[in-house]
Amino acid sequence: MITKQKDFSASQTQISCELAQARLVVYQLLSSGYCQSPDIDTVRKLLSNQMINLMMHLSTKKQTNNQVSEGLKLINEFVQQSLKLELNEVQTLLAVEYTKLLRGLKPGYGPQPPYESIYRSINKQPSQKILREIRSFYTQLGVSLTLKDQPDFIGLEFDLMRYLIEKEVEAWEKNQVDEAVRSLQTQWEFLNKHLACWVPEFCKIMYDHTCEKYYKGLALITIGYIADDLLQLKNELESAKFSF
Repeated sequence: MITKQKDFSASQTQISCELAQARLVVYQLLSSGYCQSPDIDTVRKLLSNQMINLMMHLSTKKQTNNQVSEGLKLINEFVQQSLKLELNEVQTLLAVEYTKLLRGLKPGYGPQPPYESIYRSINKQPSQKILREIRSFYTQLGVSLTLKDQPDFIGLEFDLMRYLIEKEVEAWEKNQVDEAVRSLQTQWEFLNKHLACWVPEFCKIMYDHTCEKYYKGLALITIGYIADDLLQLKNELESAKFSF
């Protein structure tokens, strides 16, 4: 509940908007990384000079979270090694590993598929309570559930965060402070009550199940960024005089 919201100056609004835009980029990458098997266009972008320069910059830049830093280094190493291969070879390699790690084809082949209702299961049975909670969350936000996958799939949960941050950015750009703060609260609730409760556990398992540096790096970045973003959101809400 909002107790007392302070007035935001133009400069404070701009800073908050820029923070949201930076977070939006991360969640867009996480959403795309987990939602779909890499295609040729994705691989081409990953191996592009622009991406290589960005990865080299980020991997050498001091990070607040060691797991994020290590994850970036692993992905950078994967990119450097992949430059020696044909695009279709890299795409096939990543696609096979994606299927193994994220689609749960058969027991023993890879981790259990990354659905929150599975990783927060009761007596090894998928938690219908969790699934209902997530469906309710989508419904309250007015988000359509006509999806090919269940809404508790890891990629779709990250995509919901992307959607919420997009709304926050729009609110800051229109100077709608109340709306922006409400979006921050919703993000905090979803991250704290859902993603943070199971995704780090899955990512640790994913890390152990793969030898590919790209997916090891993605796992570490995900674990580290969730921890960082929980703190970031808490600080932003506190600065907005938000009580939770």
